Amino acid sequence: MPGIPSPARWRNAAASSSVSEDGNLSIVGGKSTNWFVNPADGHTEANSPVLLFKAADEFTLRAKVTVDFHTKWDAGCLVVFAGEATWGKFCFEMTQWMEPTVISVVTRGRSDDNNSIPISGGSVYLEIAKSGEGITFYASKDGRSWRLTRAFDLGKTGPLELGFSSQSPVGEGCRTVFSEIRYTPKAPADFWKGE
Repeated sequence: MPGIPSPARWRNAAASSSVSEDGNLSIVGGKSTNWFVNPADGHTEANSPVLLFKAADEFTLRAKVTVDFHTKWDAGCLVVFAGEATWGKFCFEMTQWMEPTVISVVTRGRSDDNNSIPISGGSVYLEIAKSGEGITFYASKDGRSWRLTRAFDLGKTGPLELGFSSQSPVGEGCRTVFSEIRYTPKAPADFWKGE
């Protein structure tokens, strides 16, 4: 993919994946694929495909995320990964009310789960940015006007990886296309934009 550092690596292989000539990444999460640590009892599901690459100390990763929704919890996600017990995913997900929504999960041992902005249609723009120890998740309906949905840190974990994922926890599979992918190895000048 143009602009993405290589080599990338899979954390769980996709049911299928491809990169088009114009740099669009397609990932299919297979049947019953998920990545979540239940905060109530610690039950872990960690079989969704994730394509990861090494990130700079500060960074911005942005993409248009288009999900072929079929059932609840189908999702396409941008991911920030520090280790098996420390990670975040920023998703365009179908809720249990069958409403496409921007959702974030941050895991430090166990996961939290936060529903944010409902979206009409099958696409949304997502961005992960890091400045110092701070990490932000931003969403946009048009790729121009952005809304902060989450600010957090993963602790002093050392080098991070970034990536892309698709999941279908209760479905037969879910295809996500990541287009207009842009990675910059520095924090954005407007890290707190939209505040």
